[in-house]
Amino acid sequence: MGTCFDVRKDQPKLSESIVPCDQRHDDEVYAVFDLDDTDYPGQTALQQTADEGCRARFADFIGIPYEESILELYSLWPTEKAWLDGDRRISCVVWYPDDAVVGSLAGAAY
Repeated sequence: MGTCFDVRKDQPKLSESIVPCDQRHDDEVYAVFDLDDTDYPGQTALQQTADEGCRARFADFIGIPYEESILELYSLWPTEKAWLDGDRRISCVVWYPDDAVVGSLAGAAY
């Protein structure tokens, strides 16, 4: 993974905020996974599934379990329209709550 972006930039689309990880940034995608091709489960169920999946993948990227880390995470999941268009992708994002970072957080273990 290791896609980094700087959400502090005032950009209309998240994709316009993507920066190389060796530049100052505040968020990094650390995992992406797809859900089964089923009926739209609703925002609440998607959020729960996304959060659980992202927590389960956190230690593999960061090096320690989420519960032991000072880093924060959030997940991005498809809207109902995107789901109906075939998007089943969940993105897991990690960020350091105190400041921006330079470099990937892969293996940071904090």
